[in-house]
Amino acid sequence: MAGLLAAGPAIARIPLRAITGDQTPATLRILEALKHRFAGLLIVNDVKAMANREAAAIYFAIGPAALVAASTSGLHGPVLSLFTSRQTFEQIVAKAAGGDHSRAVTAIYAEASPDSQLRLIAAIFQRRVSVGVLLTPATAHLGPLLARAARDVGLEINVHHAAPGANIVRELNRLSTSDVLLAIPDASLYSADSVQNILESTYRRGQPIVGLSQGLVGAGALASAYASAEDIAAQSEELLDELEAGRIPEARYPAYWRVAVNDSVARSLNIVISDEARSLGDRPPPDRAR
Repeated sequence: MAGLLAAGPAIARIPLRAITGDQTPATLRILEALKHRFAGLLIVNDVKAMANREAAAIYFAIGPAALVAASTSGLHGPVLSLFTSRQTFEQIVAKAAGGDHSRAVTAIYAEASPDSQLRLIAAIFQRRVSVGVLLTPATAHLGPLLARAARDVGLEINVHHAAPGANIVRELNRLSTSDVLLAIPDASLYSADSVQNILESTYRRGQPIVGLSQGLVGAGALASAYASAEDIAAQSEELLDELEAGRIPEARYPAYWRVAVNDSVARSLNIVISDEARSLGDRPPPDRAR
């Protein structure tokens, strides 16, 4: 698609619209990355009014609230969900499916893939370690993927299945023999109320946590693979080829990602993280960069 590959901001043949559900720093960062990459991108403030008056467009839904609005509004065109976790995306789409406004929707999930997180763990420890993971019925389907990905990088995976709403600190104690914990996005386990207790209990026993998000690293996890706003914007550009052609690609994890490290936690736990581990990840191709 020549228009998308030309120098300067990309110009799509079909109008592009961005839907935002809030004005948080994360939303504003991805919005700025999209505006930098796509000339003519317009921000949608009133989704229902837009659905009533505009012809076909491609919509970026930034965050869960924007995805809910887009999924129930009858917009004329496909929706690409950005910065919504896989679990939340699947729940919103399942709820909207079959309704009056069910529609073509796909996603680039907010979180890096379990494969990327396990690659990072292998690079940090550089030996076979045991990785503990808590799963609930909502994330149990990730079990085979985790087992395969751990085997591919020479790690041992130790999965414990917890009931929704269970006491997560108590459940994590069942994984106390694991060398490291991998946090998988799960709203019933990891919440604003539970994170501090999780970090304190695991820190006291010298057990590092890897994963979930860049934000969790800032709060006290050891490290995480994550996709930046620019990474997501670059991948969004690549998916437009299919969306403009009328094809709806499968929802997917970020193709591009990088590593966040909490050096204070690493020092406290006597874990040396190499430059190789810190530079791990996949970056957008140079010819797509701005």
